Amino acid sequence: MSYNCEGWLSVLNDSLVRPDTNYNTDTGITNKTIPDYFVELINKHNAQVGSARSLNPIVKKNGQTVWPTTKPTFPVGNYESTFEYIESNFLNNESIGGRIWIERNNIYYLPDDTLDDDDLLAEQPIIFGENMLDYAETVDATEVYTVIVPTGKDDLKLKDADHNNRDYLEASSSSIDTYGRIWHYENFPNAATQAELKKQAKAALDKNVTSATTIELSAFDLSLIDSSMEMIPVGKRLRIISRPHQLDISGYLCVEADIDLCNPANTKYIIGIDPKTL
Repeated sequence: MSYNCEGWLSVLNDSLVRPDTNYNTDTGITNKTIPDYFVELINKHNAQVGSARSLNPIVKKNGQTVWPTTKPTFPVGNYESTFEYIESNFLNNESIGGRIWIERNNIYYLPDDTLDDDDLLAEQPIIFGENMLDYAETVDATEVYTVIVPTGKDDLKLKDADHNNRDYLEASSSSIDTYGRIWHYENFPNAATQAELKKQAKAALDKNVTSATTIELSAFDLSLIDSSMEMIPVGKRLRIISRPHQLDISGYLCVEADIDLCNPANTKYIIGIDPKTL
């Protein structure tokens, strides 16, 4: 017998973002900062669904504000679900981006550059010969590129001052050694400055190269025999150590867990590029 379980994030499908009559439907919502409006949306969701499906919005980490104080333009809601609105206008908005991380009933909205934060590294590593039971690595290079030529708003072209004003960015030398020099053009219409264009292009390049590799492994969760240890969590980075595979990485997120409730030793974890929602 098997069970399919929805995560906490699915409760955002149970509420609606209504049109706000205080704002012009043509110009949108312009007086909200990114964190303030995110919190407002989650609080409006909570008011619709009740305490059992409420989420606690968190936009600060370790006491530090992680979002800029700019006030972008958000479209007025049109009865889409709260999840659909956030996905379209926050996560998939190139000028905002970010990722959502769910832990218990807390919903964290984090900038993309928080992926390397130490608090996103799981306490329990996966180590060959200790708790790693099986390992497989899959590489799909059909959509990989290692060099990107970006343009921005009003046909803004990159002038990379760090490399003789060249109009392209390269992936790491190890990625180029692995895949070769594969060129790609992409327009970033919300990038109005050189700094923003370089930031968005680098993020796209890094994500593309990383997404080519997916790791599937089986591991025994040591928290089952040691209550003082954190369980292997979906949504955090895992350190994976395997000398036979010449592997010691901590930059990949645990994006999926297939848990065998009857035999925990058969549990499988999928490690790969970080999705926007966890």
